[in-house]
Amino acid sequence: MRHNKKINHLGRQAGHRKALMSNMASSLILHKRIETTVAKAKALRKFVEPLITKSKEDTTHSRRVVFSYLKDKYAVTELFREVAPRVADRPGGYTRILHTGFRLGDGSEMCIIELVDFNETYKAGAAPEAKARTRRSRGGAAKKAAAPVAEETVGAEAANWESITGNRITDDLQNKTKTRVRSRIGGNRVLELLPFTVSDMPGLAGERTGWILRDITQEVSLEAVKENIVGVVAHELKTPLTLLQLQVRDLTRTIEHGQMPSINDVRDLSDETIHLGQLVDDLLDVSRIRAGAMKLNVRVVHVASLIDRAEKLAAARYPMKVSRHIDMDAELFCVDPDRLTQVFVNLFNNAARYKKPTQEVALIDVSTRIDGQ
Repeated sequence: MRHNKKINHLGRQAGHRKALMSNMASSLILHKRIETTVAKAKALRKFVEPLITKSKEDTTHSRRVVFSYLKDKYAVTELFREVAPRVADRPGGYTRILHTGFRLGDGSEMCIIELVDFNETYKAGAAPEAKARTRRSRGGAAKKAAAPVAEETVGAEAANWESITGNRITDDLQNKTKTRVRSRIGGNRVLELLPFTVSDMPGLAGERTGWILRDITQEVSLEAVKENIVGVVAHELKTPLTLLQLQVRDLTRTIEHGQMPSINDVRDLSDETIHLGQLVDDLLDVSRIRAGAMKLNVRVVHVASLIDRAEKLAAARYPMKVSRHIDMDAELFCVDPDRLTQVFVNLFNNAARYKKPTQEVALIDVSTRIDGQ
């Protein structure tokens, strides 16, 4: 009898099994469908569906709870930004398992597990087309029948789009409110609908309502970049400000006791001041992006030279040893070298600052590759 065998251990220890579920759930959220064995898919369904339910409440606590399971910030962002609005009206059953046969070699039963609301082929085939009915009647009945047909036409056109604000598109059209919609096919294009009213048009009595359709995909992407920059810089500002306060306090105590401050303390204070200035420059980039005056010195560079340059700048402050592994397809990049070098310097400084206490030298491994997406 199968007493106390409710959990499928998948032939793995608890730590290995948790890591497996976390990685598979992140891949499912990012790619919307993955291929695996039936046993793993059934275990994954029990693991990921409660997290999708948790994502319907977009709060800091919910994001932290989900991150404790997924361990992937990109998957958490995709879950709360893309998946949660799509499944908001679904009370469960967010995944579907499609059996695909047996694997050659060990004969394992294979399947595809996918998010139900992201399979456009299934959704299009599940909705039967409404047949147009013709009925012989007087003109009044024909006018009454014209309104439902118009509503069905609007609904059919709106089926390819979803409202970013969470409302139904047809409700926004009826209420004549400004709304933003995102394409369901790919989810890349964002449009804005702006209503306007015209009264007493020549030959037409009463008011007429029109809509201005505007493509704001680029504006939305710039807003996301600005929010990301502000969030990162605001977080990074705390570290140099705290260190500056502590260093000024130590220097004040040293001078009050009649001693001369050491040259290392003065250098640390100068380094933190420079770091703070760089963060302020990054914060000013937000206003440059908004004004359209953001200029990048983009050119083709070897990423190895940028890593070496960043290592020299960071090694002057912290002892470190950087090893790099660069794929042949990822040797050249078209970027702004100064900005990417500063990114590497910040990463190296953080790695050296938060290394293990037992390590005298920070060991940093840098690998570059083409993602292929």
